Amino acid sequence: MYFSLMGYEEDDFLFLKRSKPVAKKEHRCCECGKTIKRAERYILFKGKFKKPLVKDSYFKNFKTCFSCNILYRDYL
Repeated sequence: MYFSLMGYEEDDFLFLKRSKPVAKKEHRCCECGKTIKRAERYILFKGKFKKPLVKDSYFKNFKTCFSCNILYRDYL
């Protein structure tokens, strides 16, 4: 299954892991900009890029709300 996350493609990553933590502080959804409130569950993607984004920055975290997670349900 092919997907795009914040404009990055599946092939840009060496690996991409997903988890569903509970927010200990407020976060912002990287897709829609909605505030993820404290004590609310969200989707956390952690990935390593094949090529560095900025100098030696290979790792990136993406936080998305459950509404935006519907966009990726076929991939997940």
